[in-house]
Amino acid sequence: IFDGLHYITLSKENMEKSEELIRFNGEEPVRLTMKYSDEALTRIGIQAQNDISAAYKNADIGSKVFISLNLTGNKVTVKISESDPSLIEATVVSEYNYQYKQNKYYWGTRTSTGSCTNTCVYSYDGTQLQLVGQNLDTSFL
Repeated sequence: IFDGLHYITLSKENMEKSEELIRFNGEEPVRLTMKYSDEALTRIGIQAQNDISAAYKNADIGSKVFISLNLTGNKVTVKISESDPSLIEATVVSEYNYQYKQNKYYWGTRTSTGSCTNTCVYSYDGTQLQLVGQNLDTSFL
């Protein structure tokens, strides 16, 4: 690429098209950024909610026995990981309510409500999401 001004267009599936005017001098690196499309972000957010709900169903809650667990009012934020740009972090803040039995001596049910924050980390190649890790809030269980 010759020194001077260049108009650069980047496009990739599931990403917003990026168009920038860049001054290139051959000495300093040029950084271009792309954002995930709204459709891709929605898919990632839905997948995170599903993965978190599934993880809670398998959570170890000690002497409590789940009768029901509902995560509602989910607020999802999706961003590229600051520590590894090849990964995507989806953070889900949910209101929870659940019913449980504490132990065999307690015959009725108890209810707990509150808010929890959970994060799923994904690798994403533009078509397929791969769950890399979860930071699941189990403090309320």
